Amino acid sequence: MLDRPVHKCLPNSLHLLHDPFLQRIKLLLLAIRLTMGVSPRQTKRSPLILYPSAVNSGSSALRLAFESLCIEAGREVLVPVPTFISTAYAISDAGLVPVFVDVDPQTLTIHPRAAQAAVTKKTAVIVPVHLHGQMADMLPLLDLADTYGLYVVEDAAQAHGATYTYSSSSSSYAGSMGDLGCFSLNGVKNMGGLFDGGMVTVSARLLARDRAVADRLRGLRDLGRYSNARNSWRRNACWNWLNWTPGTRAGARSRPVIARR
Repeated sequence: MLDRPVHKCLPNSLHLLHDPFLQRIKLLLLAIRLTMGVSPRQTKRSPLILYPSAVNSGSSALRLAFESLCIEAGREVLVPVPTFISTAYAISDAGLVPVFVDVDPQTLTIHPRAAQAAVTKKTAVIVPVHLHGQMADMLPLLDLADTYGLYVVEDAAQAHGATYTYSSSSSSYAGSMGDLGCFSLNGVKNMGGLFDGGMVTVSARLLARDRAVADRLRGLRDLGRYSNARNSWRRNACWNWLNWTPGTRAGARSRPVIARR
């Protein structure tokens, strides 16, 4: 047999199942409501990320993001070639057309010049996929979006806590720079839950353009129900994107693993 090097894997979220988290999970299990309760609404907000909406997976987060933008069917979405298949599935399932774009060979993220070359009259969205914790080159992509009036939906399923540095004293987190940020909270992620989960975040950039998007997100994820009251449905063509999954890694405790990744 050939000798092969042994690579030590970084731990997933399950290794944090010790007393503080177990106690919190116990409280959630004993709560009357396991979904749409207090805890999801207490998610910390930053000045640039508003209205986080919890969903049942990162794939659902992407699907819900495209649905909430109310884009005409048949419009095109620029997406990098190397990405998880859920990115393209979410685009096509929303009635849109994925257009695959080449990447920067150094980062394997969408190349701004390749994205610009792929823009047509049908283009509606750019999806920077932040791969393996490496953020895409966001500033040129945002300039491109502003030039052509495009939305920017960040696929940050693999980029929890990743930052884009402008200068030695200025940076932004993944999911806060575009219009919508889509996160996976699967248990294998460095900021995950026990089972599966996801989250869509709305940026101040999008709210300045569309004040109603946060309300649409909340309604679309829960069968068109825009409040907790019964019989409050406003839309028929919706699904239930909700799920209950107890989180196991808080922000501060995730930083050492994020730094190692």
